[in-house]
Amino acid sequence: MELEKELEVISEHEEKIKRYERRIEELKAIVGRKADLERQLSSEHRALKETLDKQSTEKKRLSMENEELVWKLQQSECGSPVCLTPPTPTRTTRMPSPTNSFSRTNLLRLSSSESHDNVFMSYEQKMDQSLN
Repeated sequence: MELEKELEVISEHEEKIKRYERRIEELKAIVGRKADLERQLSSEHRALKETLDKQSTEKKRLSMENEELVWKLQQSECGSPVCLTPPTPTRTTRMPSPTNSFSRTNLLRLSSSESHDNVFMSYEQKMDQSLN
């Protein structure tokens, strides 16, 4: 009798061991999938950070180019440094594409008879239209 009870206990323990081993394998698989996902997300994070850095650099370059164009426009309208006024800050918008009818090149070609305010008003209206 006692031997049969020990055999039964051993059998129960072996079943528990098998269940624990299956659970360990399941958990190892979960950890493996988690590690794969972390690598993928890390890679995507690096790519997004690179894109953000490039876009930030491009935005700064376009902002400086815009300031330069405003200065050149003021120079061409006035002809002397006395009438130069610092450019008024404008809201940040994206530059129109070169295919737009009112491109940056056209902005520089405006006749000198147009006032600075009219140029920007017209320019901002075109920008608003291109955004809509």
